[in-house]
Amino acid sequence: MNNQQFRLKMNEWAATGCQQLLYEIPEGSGICRAVGVSPERYDVGFVSIAGGSYKQQNESGNWYATHQQFELAKVEARISSECIYEYSRFDQASPFLNCYKLPTELNEAIYQDRDLPAECFEKSLIVKETAEHYLPNQSFSGVFFPSRRGDGGILVFDRNQVSVSTIYTGHSPPSYEQLGDQGGRFNQPTTGTLD
Repeated sequence: MNNQQFRLKMNEWAATGCQQLLYEIPEGSGICRAVGVSPERYDVGFVSIAGGSYKQQNESGNWYATHQQFELAKVEARISSECIYEYSRFDQASPFLNCYKLPTELNEAIYQDRDLPAECFEKSLIVKETAEHYLPNQSFSGVFFPSRRGDGGILVFDRNQVSVSTIYTGHSPPSYEQLGDQGGRFNQPTTGTLD
């Protein structure tokens, strides 16, 4: 499906179904990321302006994997060398677009573009742009979507706009023992819902 056909199908569906995408991520949900920098360059407050899935170039936001899926976080960030592992949790419930609830045809079209060099993010940007058109202003603070590089869910959001607390940083992923009861579980959707 080309981008023009995708935009048409997305608009047709969103006219009546866009509200279904809204989901509130519960307070305490755990997220992780791998940051491809040396320890002396690492900054927990860093927010990327690089473009990518569901995020325009120069738009602030970082990509996070759910719960303790650090290998997925590395694959999503395309890190093959030294990195810093970071684990955080949501300080309060936060509204997100849940792209698992998109029609299968649209999610499959996004996935199929994963290897295109120039337009690989275009369909995901169409989803976000269309949602911003059909939903009330500021009704979501980020996007939750199926990874195109691994098995699991990814979130993209600006940590300056969503209240999260970082509870671990290190050269290796934390163990469950290191996180203790602070490792808030993130319920991974498998059938279009996060519950």
